[in-house]
Amino acid sequence: MTKSGDNLATVLSTWGAMIATGRTDLLAAVLDENVEWQGLHPEEICRNRDEVVYLLTHNSPPLPPMTRIECQEIGARVVVGFESPSIPEPRFIVIAFDDGKIVRMTSLTDRAAAFSLAGA
Repeated sequence: MTKSGDNLATVLSTWGAMIATGRTDLLAAVLDENVEWQGLHPEEICRNRDEVVYLLTHNSPPLPPMTRIECQEIGARVVVGFESPSIPEPRFIVIAFDDGKIVRMTSLTDRAAAFSLAGA
């Protein structure tokens, strides 16, 4: 069982490492085997850890330079928002945890929708 703040710490440490080094192995270690990642569009979905890691390493551009990051833990979810000069609108990811593992990620462009999905 995780205590309050643990999920936020997991997101900050793994995402920080990915930004700094480009390594995805630390993220892969906290992804549940059956994690789902819903992208911005219905057809953009990963249905397991291997698909998420493959997307991050083969099918997506490098992480853009970020000028603003917002993170908040809400129960078993963490909302991450970020802005970049190379992305026309802010992006948000709602990350759901179960017993310390990421089980679902949902990408959104609307802050209010992201926080609503997270239960705020």
